[in-house]
Amino acid sequence: MVRSDPKQKKLAFDRSKSAERPKASTNMAESAVDTGGTSTQVGLDTIMAELKTGFRAIDARFDTITTRLDRMGERLDKQDARILNAEGRVSTLEDTSTTVVRRLERLETRLKTMAIKNEDLEARGRRNSIRIVGIAESTSTGRIDLFVEHLLTELFDRKSFTSNFVVERAHRSLGPRPVPGAPARPIIARLLNFRDRDTVLRLARESGGLRYHNSAISIYPDFTMAVQDARRKYTDARVALRKLGIRYGMLYPAKLLIDVDGKAKFFETPAEVMSFCKNYTPRRSTPDRGGAGGTPTRSQGAMSVDLFTSEQPQT
Repeated sequence: MVRSDPKQKKLAFDRSKSAERPKASTNMAESAVDTGGTSTQVGLDTIMAELKTGFRAIDARFDTITTRLDRMGERLDKQDARILNAEGRVSTLEDTSTTVVRRLERLETRLKTMAIKNEDLEARGRRNSIRIVGIAESTSTGRIDLFVEHLLTELFDRKSFTSNFVVERAHRSLGPRPVPGAPARPIIARLLNFRDRDTVLRLARESGGLRYHNSAISIYPDFTMAVQDARRKYTDARVALRKLGIRYGMLYPAKLLIDVDGKAKFFETPAEVMSFCKNYTPRRSTPDRGGAGGTPTRSQGAMSVDLFTSEQPQT
């Protein structure tokens, strides 16, 4: 029987143990590799899941933006349609307004023509009328046309008028009856014959001043309101001419004529008269031209008020 050597047994054990060690380490390595691969795979899956979630959120936002853009596009389309509609309306209105402006211009021209014709017709209707100022309200009682007829024949010679001298109609100017002490309303009288009307105005100018029952009266042509307003603008100019002792008169409808050193001069506007008076230098006065200092006499003053035609009273 062969005995085994302990050294040999120990060596064999060591060999067997050493032979088994690589296998264990190999298994540990494989286990480590398997564990690392699993964790990496889990991390990638998590990242992919997060990326998918993020992409879904981005897609949702893009969908929202796209929806809003679509809505904005629709609104812009509607705005474009409204703008085109507004442009069409504006173009139509411009064309219509051009037509309306032309019609208004034509109507304005016709209206001016009608106003001129109406003024002319009214003026012609007043050609035979006179305006008497200064007759007290209590004086003219009864039929005022007969009163005026009697007044004119009393003031002037009956033989100065035509054979058919008649006051066709007469009345006080429209308005409320004045209170006691206030100026009386003028009397407007229409004469049947135009020559009698001119005779009355001429005799009134030549008289140098008329009186009835110790009251001063004046007789003027009966002009339209437009003519009266136009002549009323010369009030300051007439005052300036009187101060300078210059004879003047009003020509129809509202043109002022002055007599300077025997020469006639016309003025279309009051401003022209005031400019003339400002620059006027009077010549040395002569005895036959008025009183001392070149001041016109009473008769010359009356002539200066009505050189060519009677003036309308300033009301």
